[in-house]
Amino acid sequence: MPEFSKDILKDIHSAEQFEWMEHNSLGSYAASTIIGMNTRREHGIVVVPYGNSGKKVVLLSKLEESVFIENRIYEISTNRYTDNIFPTGYHFLEKVEFLPFPRFVFNVEERIIHKTIFIQNDKNNIYIRYELKNQGKPIRMVIKPFISCRASDVLTGDIQGYNTDSYIGNNIVRWVPKPEMPELNVLFNKGEYTAATLWYHGFYYQQSEDRYHHNTEDLLNPGFFEVTLNPYESMDMLFSIDDLHNADINFEEAFRKERELRRQQKQKEKRTGPLQLSFAQELKSVVRENAPVPVATSIMENAPNMRNILLSLPGLLLSDKSYDRFKIIYKRIGELFRDGLLPSNWETEEQNRSYGTIDLSFWFIYVGYLYFKESNDKEYFSKGILEIFTDIFDSFHKGKVINKDKDELIICGNESAHSSLYPVQTKEGKQTRYGKLLEVNVLWYNALRMLAEISDHLGKRRFKSRLTKLADKVQKSFQEKFINKNSFAFYDFIDSRRKGDDFRMTQVIPLFLPFPIVDDDRFALKVLERIDKELLTPYGLRAASGQNETASKAADLSRQSIDFYSKAIWPWTVMCYIQADYNIRHDIDRTKKILVQFFEPLLKLREQGLLHFIPEDVFINDSVIEAGIRDFTTALAALKWSNYLINKWQKENKDGKKQNL
Repeated sequence: MPEFSKDILKDIHSAEQFEWMEHNSLGSYAASTIIGMNTRREHGIVVVPYGNSGKKVVLLSKLEESVFIENRIYEISTNRYTDNIFPTGYHFLEKVEFLPFPRFVFNVEERIIHKTIFIQNDKNNIYIRYELKNQGKPIRMVIKPFISCRASDVLTGDIQGYNTDSYIGNNIVRWVPKPEMPELNVLFNKGEYTAATLWYHGFYYQQSEDRYHHNTEDLLNPGFFEVTLNPYESMDMLFSIDDLHNADINFEEAFRKERELRRQQKQKEKRTGPLQLSFAQELKSVVRENAPVPVATSIMENAPNMRNILLSLPGLLLSDKSYDRFKIIYKRIGELFRDGLLPSNWETEEQNRSYGTIDLSFWFIYVGYLYFKESNDKEYFSKGILEIFTDIFDSFHKGKVINKDKDELIICGNESAHSSLYPVQTKEGKQTRYGKLLEVNVLWYNALRMLAEISDHLGKRRFKSRLTKLADKVQKSFQEKFINKNSFAFYDFIDSRRKGDDFRMTQVIPLFLPFPIVDDDRFALKVLERIDKELLTPYGLRAASGQNETASKAADLSRQSIDFYSKAIWPWTVMCYIQADYNIRHDIDRTKKILVQFFEPLLKLREQGLLHFIPEDVFINDSVIEAGIRDFTTALAALKWSNYLINKWQKENKDGKKQNL
C-alpha cells in the first residue's frame, strides 16, 4: 500500500481522488477518501450486507472529530456540503499510511494524534483507535457519530420517522433509527457519551455524479463522545451490528490477530503467471456461494449485473481450480432461467427480475464450456446441466420467446428496448441498434458448437448431429451477411433497413470465442489489426472507434448515458483481447508482452482512485478519468483469467515442444 505525505494531503483536489476500503469475508466494509471526506454515497464506516437480498446498508456514515487544547478548538474532519467544504481538517493531516490498516496521522499544535481503523475478517466488527503519541499537554476530543441507515446506493432524503434515541449502557451505546434496518452498537473503553440529537443537512457526494442525479444527504448526529487523552493514552471504539453487552473491546489483541491473519493470507497467495500478482485480499468477499447473490461484481455497490457475474467466474474460480464452488454457483444461476433467458440482474426477489437480455444465455453456456474444458467433468453436465442447455436451445430454436429468422440468425430488440450487450440510443432514448446483432449471432453460433461438443462427450450423438447441422447453417448465413471485406470488419447489426457499420468493441467477440465463425484467417487478422489501431488502449478496448477524440466530462460516462457505450474504455475487455490475439496470431511471447507491458498502465490504476481496485470504465483525455463502479471486481477477474491463460499456454507450448523432440 502507498503512503501519502503532506504534499498530497494538503491539496484537497488531489487527495480526494484517493480512496481506501477495509472489507471482510462477510461482505462488510468501511471506506472513504484518504482525507476522511466522503465523496460517494457508498462511503461509510459501518456498511454491512443485510436481509434476504444481502444488499449493503450504510449504518455509520462517518465520525466527526474535534480536538480541544486548553481553550482552543480544532476541527480535524473534512466534509463537502452543497455550497462549501467544512470543516477543513485535512490541513492537520501529516500522513496517511497502511499497516496494512489505514492510519491517519494528525498534527495539532505539535500534538501527534493517530487514528487507526480496521475490520475483522470473520465478524462485522469495525475497530477505531484514537491515540496521543507524544509528550506535552493533554487533549480533549469530541467525537460525533453521523448515522445514515439506508441502502448503500439509495439517498432518500426523507428523515421522517427516524428513531433518534440513544440507548446508553455501561460504556456502550445502541442506535435503532429504523426498525427494518440493523441496529448499530458501539463499545468504548474511555470517556463518556452524551445524547444530543442534531441533523446535519446537505452532505454532497460529487464522485457519484457519473452514476446518479441526486447526490445530497442529511445525516443524523444522535450525540457525542467526549474523552481526555494524556500523552500515550488511547481511546478505543468497537462498532458492530451484533450485541456487544458481553464483548471485550481488547483492541491490541484484535489488531494483532487480524494483522497476523492477513500476513498468513499473503504468504499463501499463489503468484503464478507473467503478472506475478494475486488479488486474494481484494477478492476475498466477492465469492460467497451461500449468500443471496453469491458473486459480487462490486464490494461497495449493489450491482448484481448478470453478465458481469458470468464474465467474472473464469477468473474468480476456474483460474484457481475452485471447481466445487464454481459448480454450486453455476447451478444456482441455472435455476434462474425462464423461457431460455436469464434475468438482467440477479435480484433475490423473483418479482424484481427483468428478463429479455438475449446474450446472457449464451454467456452462460460459454462459461460452462470453459469449465468443461478445464475439468472434463462429464458427470456434472450429465446431472442436470445439459438439460438446462437443451432447454435454452429449444427456446431459441423453436422461437418460444426469441425471434429466429429463416436463415437461422437471431433477431432481437426494437426501437423501444435493447436486448444485448451494447445498447445504442438517441438523446431521446430511441434505440438505434437492433435486429440481427453481431455479438448475439456469434455467441449463438458458438453456443451450438459448444453444446455439440459436450453432447458428443456425453454420448448424445443424435443431438450432437442436430446441433452441428444447425451450426453449419448459422455459420453460412453469418458469413454471407455479416462480413464487410472492404472495411475489414463485421457489420455491427443488420435490420430491415440497413447494415450498421460502426466499429465497436463487439468486433473482438468473433475473434476470441472458441469456435471461429470465419474461415478466412487473413480477414480475421485484418480485423484484429484494425482493432489494434482503433480500439486498443493500455486500459482495455474502447467501446467504439473514433468516439474519444473530443473532451468529455466523467459525468457523461454514467451507465445511463449515451457516452458509456461510445466514449468509454472498458478494462474487463482485456481478457477478450488477450484471447483474440493468441487465437489469431498464435504468438505466446507477443501475447504475454501485451499483458505485462502494454497493459501496465491498467495495472497502475490500482495505485490511484480506490486503492488496489480497477474501475468499470475509464476515459482518456488530458488525464485518465475513472467512472462507473470503482471497485469493479470483474476487471480484476479478467486480469486474473488472462494471467492464467498465458501461463497455461506457455506450459502447453513447452510440453508440445518436448513431444516434438
